[in-house]
Amino acid sequence: MPNPLEAIFNMLRIAIDNTNEPKSPLHVIEVGDMWTYLALVEEFIRYEEIGLNTTSDDEVKEMLTDVVKICESGQEIKHVYEKRRNSFT
Repeated sequence: MPNPLEAIFNMLRIAIDNTNEPKSPLHVIEVGDMWTYLALVEEFIRYEEIGLNTTSDDEVKEMLTDVVKICESGQEIKHVYEKRRNSFT
């Protein structure tokens, strides 16, 4: 059994060494899933806009406008765009 102090030292050394390593690139499946997610959200936004253009009910228009705002300003989309941008650099 190794010395407890040696184990703690090794654990700290590993934690410190990981900060200097470059980030690994995204896996092909992860990138594909990100593109799929972006495409689905963009398509969802387009369908909501079609609904906005074809309805005359004020309540439905308000609901659809809120949904589009949520989709366009969602943190997930910004996060995915950032990851996509960082994966190419």
